[in-house]
Amino acid sequence: MNCFESAPSRQKKFTLAAVYFLVLGSLLISSTDTVILPIIAQELNGMDYFALTKAFSSVTAAVTMPLFAYLMSKDPSRKRNLFIFGAICGALNIFTRTIATHMFVVVGGGILNGFLSTAVYVVGYTMVRDIYDAKSAAKYLGYVGTINSLGVLAGPLISGVLIDNMGWRFVSHIIWITILISAILMVNGVKVTKEEAKPLAVETGTSFDFSGAVFQTLFLGALTLFLALGSSLAPFGGRTSNIFLALTIVGFIGLIVVIRKKGDACIIPAGVMKDRNALVLTIDSFLMNFSLMAVYFFIPTFILYVLQGSATQSSLATTLISVAGLFMAPVYANMIGKDGSAKRTLTIGMIIRIAVLVAFIIVLGPKTKLMVIYVLMFVAGFYQSQHAVTMSVAPQIQLTADKRMQGNAMIQVTMALGSSIGTAIYSMIIAARGVATGLRISFVIAAVAAVIVLIVSQFLTKVQEEDAAA
Repeated sequence: MNCFESAPSRQKKFTLAAVYFLVLGSLLISSTDTVILPIIAQELNGMDYFALTKAFSSVTAAVTMPLFAYLMSKDPSRKRNLFIFGAICGALNIFTRTIATHMFVVVGGGILNGFLSTAVYVVGYTMVRDIYDAKSAAKYLGYVGTINSLGVLAGPLISGVLIDNMGWRFVSHIIWITILISAILMVNGVKVTKEEAKPLAVETGTSFDFSGAVFQTLFLGALTLFLALGSSLAPFGGRTSNIFLALTIVGFIGLIVVIRKKGDACIIPAGVMKDRNALVLTIDSFLMNFSLMAVYFFIPTFILYVLQGSATQSSLATTLISVAGLFMAPVYANMIGKDGSAKRTLTIGMIIRIAVLVAFIIVLGPKTKLMVIYVLMFVAGFYQSQHAVTMSVAPQIQLTADKRMQGNAMIQVTMALGSSIGTAIYSMIIAARGVATGLRISFVIAAVAAVIVLIVSQFLTKVQEEDAAA
């Protein structure tokens, strides 16, 4: 039993509650930003560049996820402080919105929000695994899937009713207070010293990999801006977009050179990239998010522009995909914990995903009944909840302790890239072929991605408990 597991039960409960509150705060941001940010931009005359807010947040998250993982792997006792720092940054981001008098303040706050994402997905999830054994951690992380579903279901209510009646500032105050509560809870959470955590540290015998950090920042930062702004401020094919693309290529080549030269001393250790489970889960996370965007993002578009449906009918489709997660998330999590592997849940989820995509390819057309789409979106919730649970639980269960933090960071970064690249590709296809035809083509591509995930997932191997908890 390590120093985190042997901590007092009361401290463990505070840590777990802190993670849940931060997950909730993060979901409240993502579910209300699509409404709140345009309102703020209109009030502050910043419609031309409010898209930068989310872009800067994505850049910060992409850069800090591997960086925080590196810092935690060198000294696991830093996790608590990094979590608190990320939560405070997230709270400050939302609080500054409520007092902002210029859009640049809001855009700049987006940089802080990236730290919050890292605190949740890289720091928080690993802390839950640290303080509990594999089966218990899987169970508690499974509840994250339920919280995710609740967040998506409650999002439209908060975005609509509360903002209309109480104003966006009132909602923002609720969000930053929720996030701040998570930081306060973590202050009372599990705390270990550097000496106590030393047996869990990953030692390379070298100093901080500065060159690797620079190339990693250049690669992920430029790629994120290239994708995030490609349909708005920096259109694909334009000068600015091409500059981002060139910087992405330079950063990628530089990072590969550093990895080959420094091996495990690199900020992204070569050993993590060669680990079978880490590699499989990284491929899966990218392709699952890539595939997901075709349904989650564009079915509402189809309802609006092809079926001429209302905004309410469109939003109901995305609401239905979250219903299954309320009761299936714990089931999938317990399955992973019991099996010690995500292979079975991934297989089940991908079969359902492929079946839903094929059904959409067959039935989708100008005369498709809304009820048919709603039924398929409800069924899609069974693979969506598997998707969310797997990416929160599997890295903590299937990666050995020495690779868990940096492997999880790599997985979380590729999830975001999968979403961005998928959205960009599907948008270009739909723009070129129209919504009806373009969406069918997009579903074919998404189904192929799901088939690849199904095949690749069969190579996952079970990690022995002593290796996982070492």
